[in-house]
Amino acid sequence: MASSWWKDPRLRMQTPQSLRSAKGVSRTFDHARDPLISKQINDINKAEKQRREEGERGKGSEMIKLHRPFPDLRPKNDNTQIKITFNQDWLREQRKAQLSNFRKAEKNISHEKTQ
Repeated sequence: MASSWWKDPRLRMQTPQSLRSAKGVSRTFDHARDPLISKQINDINKAEKQRREEGERGKGSEMIKLHRPFPDLRPKNDNTQIKITFNQDWLREQRKAQLSNFRKAEKNISHEKTQ
Protein backbone atom coordinates (compact mmCIF):
# COMPACT_ATOMS: atom_id res chain seq x y z
CA MET A 1 0.00 0.00 0.00
CA ALA A 2 1.31 3.44 -0.91
CA SER A 3 2.23 5.98 1.69
CA SER A 4 -0.29 8.71 2.34
CA TRP A 5 1.90 11.17 4.22
CA TRP A 6 0.99 13.95 1.79
CA LYS A 7 -2.68 13.75 2.81
CA ASP A 8 -1.94 14.57 6.44
CA PRO A 9 -1.06 18.28 6.86
CA ARG A 10 0.93 17.64 10.05
CA LEU A 11 3.23 15.19 8.27
CA ARG A 12 3.62 17.53 5.30
CA MET A 13 4.73 20.34 7.58
CA GLN A 14 7.40 18.08 9.13
CA THR A 15 9.20 17.66 5.82
CA PRO A 16 12.13 20.01 5.23
CA GLN A 17 11.44 23.24 3.31
CA SER A 18 13.85 22.23 0.55
CA LEU A 19 11.77 19.12 -0.20
CA ARG A 20 8.48 21.00 -0.01
CA SER A 21 9.67 23.61 -2.52
CA ALA A 22 11.44 21.13 -4.79
CA LYS A 23 9.84 20.65 -8.16
CA GLY A 24 9.43 17.30 -9.85
CA VAL A 25 12.39 16.05 -11.82
CA SER A 26 10.56 13.58 -14.02
CA ARG A 27 10.19 16.01 -16.97
CA THR A 28 13.85 16.95 -16.84
CA PHE A 29 14.74 13.27 -16.71
CA ASP A 30 12.47 12.51 -19.67
CA HIS A 31 14.13 15.22 -21.75
CA ALA A 32 17.59 13.96 -20.88
CA ARG A 33 17.05 10.22 -21.34
CA ASP A 34 15.76 10.10 -24.93
CA PRO A 35 15.72 12.77 -27.67
CA LEU A 36 12.59 11.29 -29.27
CA ILE A 37 10.64 11.48 -26.03
CA SER A 38 11.92 15.02 -25.60
CA LYS A 39 10.52 15.96 -29.04
CA GLN A 40 7.18 14.36 -28.19
CA ILE A 41 6.96 16.28 -24.93
CA ASN A 42 7.76 19.54 -26.73
CA ASP A 43 5.13 18.80 -29.39
CA ILE A 44 2.33 18.14 -26.90
CA ASN A 45 1.41 21.82 -26.57
CA LYS A 46 1.68 22.63 -30.27
CA ALA A 47 -1.26 22.73 -32.60
CA GLU A 48 -1.53 20.18 -35.40
CA LYS A 49 -0.85 22.87 -38.01
CA GLN A 50 2.39 23.89 -36.29
CA ARG A 51 3.61 20.30 -36.17
CA ARG A 52 2.86 19.75 -39.86
CA GLU A 53 4.56 22.98 -40.93
CA GLU A 54 7.68 22.13 -38.97
CA GLY A 55 7.72 18.64 -40.45
CA GLU A 56 7.35 19.91 -44.02
CA ARG A 57 10.32 22.27 -43.89
CA GLY A 58 13.07 21.10 -46.18
CA LYS A 59 11.00 18.26 -47.58
CA GLY A 60 9.35 18.00 -50.96
CA SER A 61 9.24 20.24 -53.97
CA GLU A 62 8.83 23.99 -53.59
CA MET A 63 6.81 24.13 -56.81
CA ILE A 64 4.28 21.63 -55.47
CA LYS A 65 3.93 23.61 -52.26
CA LEU A 66 3.30 26.82 -54.22
CA HIS A 67 0.80 25.32 -56.65
CA ARG A 68 -1.23 23.09 -54.39
CA PRO A 69 -4.97 23.73 -54.58
CA PHE A 70 -6.62 25.76 -51.88
CA PRO A 71 -10.31 25.37 -51.09
CA ASP A 72 -12.64 28.06 -52.33
CA LEU A 73 -15.16 29.41 -49.87
CA ARG A 74 -18.52 29.34 -51.60
CA PRO A 75 -22.11 29.26 -50.43
CA LYS A 76 -23.53 25.78 -49.85
CA ASN A 77 -25.94 25.94 -52.79
CA ASP A 78 -23.47 27.43 -55.27
CA ASN A 79 -23.69 25.31 -58.41
CA THR A 80 -21.75 27.57 -60.77
CA GLN A 81 -18.97 25.03 -61.40
CA ILE A 82 -21.52 22.31 -62.10
CA LYS A 83 -23.38 24.61 -64.49
CA ILE A 84 -20.17 25.63 -66.28
CA THR A 85 -19.13 22.00 -66.73
CA PHE A 86 -22.60 21.01 -67.89
CA ASN A 87 -22.73 23.86 -70.41
CA GLN A 88 -19.29 22.96 -71.80
CA ASP A 89 -20.27 19.31 -72.18
CA TRP A 90 -23.59 20.31 -73.75
CA LEU A 91 -21.90 22.55 -76.32
CA ARG A 92 -19.35 19.84 -77.10
CA GLU A 93 -22.17 17.35 -77.70
CA GLN A 94 -24.04 19.82 -79.90
CA ARG A 95 -20.90 20.41 -82.00
CA LYS A 96 -20.43 16.67 -82.48
CA ALA A 97 -24.05 16.29 -83.53
CA GLN A 98 -23.81 19.19 -85.99
CA LEU A 99 -20.58 17.81 -87.46
CA SER A 100 -22.08 14.35 -87.90
CA ASN A 101 -25.18 15.90 -89.55
CA PHE A 102 -22.95 17.98 -91.82
CA ARG A 103 -20.88 14.90 -92.81
CA LYS A 104 -24.05 12.91 -93.51
CA ALA A 105 -25.36 15.74 -95.65
CA GLU A 106 -22.03 15.89 -97.55
CA LYS A 107 -22.14 12.15 -98.17
CA ASN A 108 -25.73 12.40 -99.42
CA ILE A 109 -24.82 15.27 -101.73
CA SER A 110 -21.74 13.47 -103.09
CA HIS A 111 -23.79 10.25 -103.43
CA GLU A 112 -26.54 12.11 -105.36
CA LYS A 113 -23.95 13.69 -107.68
CA THR A 114 -22.48 10.32 -108.58
CA GLN A 115 -25.91 8.89 -109.47
